[in-house]
This record gives sequence, C-alpha cells and structure tokens, in this order.
Amino acid sequence: MTDLFNSKFFPREDLEDSEKPEDSLETDSSDDNKEEDLKEPEEHPLKVFFKELDLKDEDKREDVINKITAKLNLSHETLCEGISAFVKDHAEEFTLEMLNIAPYGEYESLIEDEDNMAEFLKKEAVKLDNWKLVMIEPVSMDTSLIKFMYHNVAVDEGEVLRGFAIVSLSGKVRHAFANVDV
Repeated sequence: MTDLFNSKFFPREDLEDSEKPEDSLETDSSDDNKEEDLKEPEEHPLKVFFKELDLKDEDKREDVINKITAKLNLSHETLCEGISAFVKDHAEEFTLEMLNIAPYGEYESLIEDEDNMAEFLKKEAVKLDNWKLVMIEPVSMDTSLIKFMYHNVAVDEGEVLRGFAIVSLSGKVRHAFANVDV
C-alpha cells in the first residue's frame, strides 16, 4: 500500500531520498512520465453517454425519454416497480406526513384518516400507470448515475407523492424510493 504522505498530494520534504519508501508516488522527469502527462484526460462517462444519444433540438420530450430508456435497456415498468414497492412498504409512514389525500385530484372524495390513506397508497397509488416521468438528470457529476423523477397522479393533483429511480449507465436500477412533498 502506498504511503499517502509520500504522494504528490502530500509530499514529505522531511525525508531523505534513502528514507523514502520504494512505492512512493513521486515522479521523476524521465521520458516515460512526460509521455503520460501529455495524454488527454478521459471524458466523463455521463458526457459520453449523453453525446452517444445523438439528441437533436427538434426531438420532442417523448423522443428524448425513449432514447435514454432504450440506451439503458429499461422500461417505464422496470423503473416504477421499485418505486411502487417502496411506497407499499412505507405507506403508513407517508400518511403521518399527510393531512389528507384527494384521489386523482378529486377533492370531494377526500380521504382523511391514516388507515384509509395508507390503503389508498398501497392499492391505488402504486399502479404503474400512475407514475408520470417529470425529469431525468445526472445525480451529480461526481458519479455515473442518472436520476429519474416521477410524480404520482393518483395523489392529489400529482405533485405530492414523488418517486425516484437511480440508474447506473449500464442500466441497472441502483436505488428506488419515494417521498412526500407537502
């Protein structure tokens, strides 16, 4: 294992050359190292991913979504199954944050008690057709993950229950969860 303090990031000036470990990361000015320094840095995988999609200004929202999901070999169902499972498992917790639910925005059918709200979340809100994709974005530029954000149209007017699927560039759903934004 390399001694962290003998790297180019934390040089140890206090050591004589004879005391420095052999596996030190310090570089010398040989031709081999100069050639390495001339290499261009690799482009970030997310930039490569989005370049390969060949997106055009005239592409409609659905076209962009289809290109992204096709490249990842994912479907709407695959992305939303994990979110729905999370909602089923946490329905009771969600109801603690909600005063009521207006099923599909119908306020005359307001559900106000926690047991019935939990039942609605578990049976109706989790239907895959109720999840509408609203955003796709990189999780951050520090990772190679993409976040898919959904709104659930069964709860109120569709902006209270939000679902998220975090996907790797290889198309694997790494994490799926939901939250309530009241």
